[in-house]
Amino acid sequence: MSTPGMSAKKKTVTVATTTTTTEAVSKDVPYLPVEIIFNMLLYVPAKDLHEVARYVCKQWYDIVSDPDFITTHCRMSSTNSFLIQHSEQLHKASHIELHILMGTLVRHETPVEIPFRGAIVCCFNGLLVLLSGSRTVDGKIGYDVFYVVNPVTKVIISLPHLTDSQHVTEGISLAVDSSGHYKVVHVSGKTDYYEQVKMRVFTIGVDKAWRFIDLQGIPAVNARGMRFHSFCFGGFMYWFTYYTSYDISPFGFALDVDTEIIYPLSMPNDVIKTQYPISISMGTGPGLVTEQDDIWRAWKLTDVKSSEWTELTRINMRQVYNQIKNEFRTSRFWNICPFRLFNGHLWLRCRREVNNYVVVHYDLARERFKHFRIKRLFNHTLHPHANTLVSPKN
Repeated sequence: MSTPGMSAKKKTVTVATTTTTTEAVSKDVPYLPVEIIFNMLLYVPAKDLHEVARYVCKQWYDIVSDPDFITTHCRMSSTNSFLIQHSEQLHKASHIELHILMGTLVRHETPVEIPFRGAIVCCFNGLLVLLSGSRTVDGKIGYDVFYVVNPVTKVIISLPHLTDSQHVTEGISLAVDSSGHYKVVHVSGKTDYYEQVKMRVFTIGVDKAWRFIDLQGIPAVNARGMRFHSFCFGGFMYWFTYYTSYDISPFGFALDVDTEIIYPLSMPNDVIKTQYPISISMGTGPGLVTEQDDIWRAWKLTDVKSSEWTELTRINMRQVYNQIKNEFRTSRFWNICPFRLFNGHLWLRCRREVNNYVVVHYDLARERFKHFRIKRLFNHTLHPHANTLVSPKN
């Protein structure tokens, strides 16, 4: 404060690219250690960090750019958020975050702009794998065009073209190895031939072309299960599937992301005896839900190499179905499919009409549910997703 009748000397302080004076800074604001600011910024949404917070000052910019901060922020991101894409809007998607506040399901929806027209085929750590379309060569299938995109940071990485005209894309998976490099796994095959399954991998920032993964030692019929949706947890990719028309027991596989070795997974006896096991996410690992006598039994894989499973809970499926039916005053549900079970909360996708779905949150302890509707869901696309600042090493 200046003394009356005397001129005050102003000392300038440069913060990032902004110049201000000490008179504009309150002396009552205490100094905050970098550790406290680090922890505070962990609770700021990724979009706000990228577009606003990192420009506040150099210290904040350094924190937001720190790989340790980005990894921790990614790990703390919402576990109850999803990406939904509609068939007529392949240039955008919706990011839906769900929270339970005072017994009410709160839905926060924000648009996700996609830099070009493309279908979301995989999400992991805030990164999207987009299929922008199949290119043709001489009227035949030439190659598929894939990109890895972070919709927050706008990073776009083009993957090498796949030039196998005899095989079509069946599945794409994305994971990160222990060194921090992201790997894209591509599964292709001929629909009518079990033995024609192929698996390729591409390490972003390392590989110049796709590499084949050796499927030797895994029966051809079993390998076809890799064409289905995968899960990524703790350095492994997981595939689970089942067959009914060929009377083949369900099988599972785990791919070690570091070594690229595939491990066949055996199933609990109860799963083998069940006709329709359902693979689900359990937050920190993969799981299976089996149905028998109107009871859902939930199993979690607790050890990969020994194929050890632990039964977590049993759910009265008939009770859940009746509650949903009474809520909507209709029995016109084609199927009710669980897709996530974590911390006592079950998430279900219920198909009500041709392109009309209901996502249901069921509290197992209270035996209560909340829901929201989805219209025109594209190809059953409901990807678990959280916005992050993650960028692959390129």
